[in-house]
Amino acid sequence: MDYRQYFEQFVEDFRKEFDQKQLYEQKIDKLNAQHEELIKKLEGLINRLNQNEDKTNSLFLDNSQFIKLMNISKRTAQQWRDNNVISYSQVGNKIFYQITDIQQLLQDNFIKAKRKEADND
Repeated sequence: MDYRQYFEQFVEDFRKEFDQKQLYEQKIDKLNAQHEELIKKLEGLINRLNQNEDKTNSLFLDNSQFIKLMNISKRTAQQWRDNNVISYSQVGNKIFYQITDIQQLLQDNFIKAKRKEADND
């Protein structure tokens, strides 16, 4: 093989390798673009879930739903409102409680269980 053939073979091999690297880089660019698109979609889903959570937290129960949920009497619910135990909204004669306020009431009155230590008698 003379130098000209050797050089032509070298150039051909170089072009093949260069083309392969270009294809590889194009594939990487495509994967990066797909990754970015996936991240944006996931961020959108997270935002929508957070918005739905905010909507859920701002839901209201009426007085009868609250009484049933808490397993209390109408009079107890009235006393809790009178004593500012729980916040409420009133529209006409209808009473509403925000779910977040109910959760806060339960959290504020949470009493952690104390474990009894075993007697070693």
